[in-house]
Amino acid sequence: MKPVFLCASPTIPSAASCSAQLSGKISADGRTFVSDKDNKTWTVSNPEAVKGHEGHEVTPKAHVDEARNEIHVTSVKMGKGEMKETKK
Repeated sequence: MKPVFLCASPTIPSAASCSAQLSGKISADGRTFVSDKDNKTWTVSNPEAVKGHEGHEVTPKAHVDEARNEIHVTSVKMGKGEMKETKK
């Protein structure tokens, strides 16, 4: 899935400080996120927001700071494959 950037202002340069809906996997320690699209690794600035999702495929909404290679997660949903697995 291609990241969807939702900038609040057209004056924001590139995608810095924009909101994005991503798809990928949270690391086992919850401190990083690897995007499905390009395998880019992002630092999660607020790992408490992904607590309980460590090691899972997820679709987070996050504020993206490309300059710092960092995301601030505002909400997170389990990936479709993970949801099927947890219903067994």
